[in-house]
Amino acid sequence: MAQRAEVDRKCQYVQGVLYASDQYGPSTSISYTAMNLIGRPENYPDFDEFVNSYMLTTHGEWWREVPSFYPEFGLSNVPASQNPPVTDFIVVSFEDPVFPLSLEVYETFNPGAIRRVWAFTPAGSVKWELLWTRTWADVCLLTRAPVFKENLIKIKTPVRVIRLEFDTTHLQYIPGYDGMLLCGLADRPSECGQGDPPALQPLADDVGHTSSRAGTINITELAAEMLLNIFSFLDIWSLSSVERVCQKFNLVARDPGLFRAVNLRPYWMLVNTARVQWLAARCTGIRKLDVSWCGMFDANFAASVHRLLLTCGKAITHLRLDDIPVPFTGEQLCGIADHCPSLKEVSLRQMQLQPPPEQLSFINLTRLNVARTAIGTECLVHLLPRNPQLQHLNVTCCLNVDLQELVTTITKHNRELISLNLWKAGELLPAGLRTLQVCTKLRELDLGWTIPQDRLDGALGDVLKSCPGMLKLGLAGLRGLQDADVVDIVKYCRQLQQLDLMGCISVTGSSVDRVFYTCCNLRFVDINHCERITNAFLMDWDMLYSGIFQFITRAKMIDYHSN
Repeated sequence: MAQRAEVDRKCQYVQGVLYASDQYGPSTSISYTAMNLIGRPENYPDFDEFVNSYMLTTHGEWWREVPSFYPEFGLSNVPASQNPPVTDFIVVSFEDPVFPLSLEVYETFNPGAIRRVWAFTPAGSVKWELLWTRTWADVCLLTRAPVFKENLIKIKTPVRVIRLEFDTTHLQYIPGYDGMLLCGLADRPSECGQGDPPALQPLADDVGHTSSRAGTINITELAAEMLLNIFSFLDIWSLSSVERVCQKFNLVARDPGLFRAVNLRPYWMLVNTARVQWLAARCTGIRKLDVSWCGMFDANFAASVHRLLLTCGKAITHLRLDDIPVPFTGEQLCGIADHCPSLKEVSLRQMQLQPPPEQLSFINLTRLNVARTAIGTECLVHLLPRNPQLQHLNVTCCLNVDLQELVTTITKHNRELISLNLWKAGELLPAGLRTLQVCTKLRELDLGWTIPQDRLDGALGDVLKSCPGMLKLGLAGLRGLQDADVVDIVKYCRQLQQLDLMGCISVTGSSVDRVFYTCCNLRFVDINHCERITNAFLMDWDMLYSGIFQFITRAKMIDYHSN
């Protein structure tokens, strides 16, 4: 019998990447992107930042300490077990469906980020099943082995789609992956799964509900006001259960006051078109809505979200539709903008738009995130003048944007900006950068990989001189950044807390040393791949500043893994 099971065992590498919420490279490139997970590993067992590996962009909790950070809403009643610290996810497919037994992931840089493993079961009553999870105690005991290898929970349905969730908050630097191997059985194993959940029972009448003992009160006999107060401590999924208890509970649990701030992201594995329709009947007074991560493989999901917002969106002020792995049409997004006139904060990170809209009618926004979308220059140039109070703008990896024209529009109409993220969004000339000096309230600016010129001609210094409150400055990949530009940071950014100089190959240790000495509020500095900084400086800094702030070098990452 064991011999037969071994014959039926099938191991296979990733055939396709269906969705990735984050990757270091843009979608038009294969460098550092999720596509590198396809096929056999090419770099394992070597450990390094390989250009042909899949690398994420976040690590630690530095991103929580910047002016652009906006905490999630609607989570106060969500159980911690339902909302572990997951920062990103990827969904991959394999050629043949199997009953999963084990999973290997080749972690070739900063291992330890994998938090949960899910399987999509299209034939099952539950569409997503949890195969493996890591507790916080496990995180504290992590080894730095380059292979994630775990046995999976047995389920009763064959699968070929796997979702990995990542928690990078405890990592020293960004993680990298070189491949994935799923092993399973072609035939169903003898022990797997617990069977379908019990069918829901119809609502009971309140008639006949009496106190269990003399002198006591059954909870169904409480006044509606008291029940409403009790239900206000329940999360949205508990509300959906409690309303099935009896008619009275059903009536109270539908109160629109319980649905002012709704966050469906922790329940992405359960949210579908039917659930959105259920919500639409209850959230007539909704103010904040987060539908991020939801709807994968649901062809009607985008339309259901569109209808919900058209029906209930009049008073909504905060909307997050981040990393939804189903496409929206430009017309649907325009409809959302038209029917949600009270919006102040909108996040559409990596929304798939087919086709992208030419214009959007959002007005009076204070925050807009269109990172990794196909939204283009014409749309933004039309939109930004309508939002003069905009404080936070993120166009990371927006490859259809002309940065010169975008910056020109910003300097005319959006001088209230506090944060501006242009990371890998195209090319910006030093003259265009210089015009940002009129945005004097900037406290966070990310220019990573945007200026290909050999020199910045003092443009960075002109901007920093007019922005004395700068707290975070991202200059990754600016090969033309010179020591003179770093000296301008010393002159004008005394409050600086985070500095990214990764890949600034012209910068030397002497100028960076002045930053360390002068900027007393520094918390984090990335000097990875700064080739002109000598080991002598690195050793001195390690002795002087290692207990004060964190600075990242490639050598430190390699040593950390080796030890």
